[in-house]
Amino acid sequence: MIVRFTGGPLAGLELPAPPDHWAGGWFRVGDGDWTLYRRVTDDGRGVVLAEAQEVTAPAR
Repeated sequence: MIVRFTGGPLAGLELPAPPDHWAGGWFRVGDGDWTLYRRVTDDGRGVVLAEAQEVTAPAR
């Protein structure tokens, strides 16, 4: 499975993910802020679209 990121600091990147269901997660680029990405769509061919989410509370 490939996760394709849209928005946020990972926009345009594609990363391999485990073949089971990927619901989303927190990602950090370098020393930057954490960004929450959630699964939006699955094209049925192993590519999942993950969208950056606005977060109103800091990540712990």
